[in-house]
Amino acid sequence: MVVGGGVVLGLLVTVGGYPVSAVGVPGDGRSNLAPPSLVAVALGVAQIGVFLALRKPGRTGAAWARRAVREVNRVGVPVYLWHQSVLLGAVAVFAGRGGLVGVPDGRGWVFERVAWLPVLGVGLAAVAGVRWRTTRWGRIS
Repeated sequence: MVVGGGVVLGLLVTVGGYPVSAVGVPGDGRSNLAPPSLVAVALGVAQIGVFLALRKPGRTGAAWARRAVREVNRVGVPVYLWHQSVLLGAVAVFAGRGGLVGVPDGRGWVFERVAWLPVLGVGLAAVAGVRWRTTRWGRIS
């Protein structure tokens, strides 16, 4: 599944004319997720293959690794739910300073986005920290 999904994904992007990005990018004529395309299906097949391949080692792995996965999973959904709010807040606050909005216009665009990751990470950690201290989320055992 991993190899088959990966090969189909690569062919669809290189030969089939599908965009490389999964989500819509300003200036692109089409998106792979709206409506879902064959690229999304091929990516899903490859990801399911990876998860199936890791399932047995994950069950028989070291106890410390299982505990680490359990702790990450415990905060995964709240982080997923809050990350877009932090991103939109950063765009609202810093929109005039560039780097978070606009049409991709070269390699500099990618580096500008990567430079914002620490800012977004700090914002997400702050929001998650407040939520951790003010809810039962931090006390679930």
